[in-house]
Amino acid sequence: GGCKSWAALSKWMVNDARYLKEVCGDSTAFSAGGFSFTMSDYLDYAKNVADDQPMYLFCKDFATNAPDLLRDIDPIPRVFALDDYFALLGELNRPDYRWLIIGPERSGSTFHKDPNGTSAWNAVIHGKKKWVFFPPHISPPGIHPSEDESTVMGPVSIVEWFYNFFDQARQSEYMLECVAGPGDVVFVPHGWWHAVLNLDLSVAITQNFVNQENLSAVLRFLRGKAGLISGCSPPAAETLADRFESVMREKHPDIMRGHSSPSRKRSRGLWESLHEQEKDFSFSFGEQSPANDN
Repeated sequence: GGCKSWAALSKWMVNDARYLKEVCGDSTAFSAGGFSFTMSDYLDYAKNVADDQPMYLFCKDFATNAPDLLRDIDPIPRVFALDDYFALLGELNRPDYRWLIIGPERSGSTFHKDPNGTSAWNAVIHGKKKWVFFPPHISPPGIHPSEDESTVMGPVSIVEWFYNFFDQARQSEYMLECVAGPGDVVFVPHGWWHAVLNLDLSVAITQNFVNQENLSAVLRFLRGKAGLISGCSPPAAETLADRFESVMREKHPDIMRGHSSPSRKRSRGLWESLHEQEKDFSFSFGEQSPANDN
């Protein structure tokens, strides 16, 4: 019941969605399945869809496109509002961190770990969501991550995973599961595998954060997996570790004393490497055909 006081629970109705449609207006910035929708069009789709794999709406810019919605989800659950160290970077310079999520029955998220070593909370405003968790060191049945976890092989849809692997997963001592309904807030620890199935048309807000509990994991990720940083442009990702460590040492020096900052030698790009070797190295592209402009 961590968000039962939110005005959104009484205002963000999906059966009578006049408020959401009015507040969101004609903006087509609401994305689902690679398509852009107005809120009105997406809700009409979600209420009538019969697809096996319904399109799931994730909107990271809802606070910009429909700022009135922010007032309806205040206050943030107190246990999560105490620290969010990425906020020190400023709203425009931090990785994406907050999403409006809407999905019809049978939609959801297949197994994944949250980005950049962060933890998250997910507040349900409408509908019910089935959650399944596995700890970081245990891959869920049917899920096959690469060594660096940059890619994950598994069933195409979350419904397919439940049909083929849920009974097997339930036999594991490591699996945790729950159903969250309106007003409930689910905590997702950093590094944990999790998947979500919408049991009916659901609306939620989710937010990722960095605090003292997961700070070490985030710093390790930013230092060791820079190529996997998500939620910001490539140039911003390249400097994120340095920018974050710098502002943390300025604002929270006591906390950062326990976190060494090893020197990171910048990786040279292929072009730089070739220039250094140009005296002893040559290459060609072989016989070239005319350019194909298809």
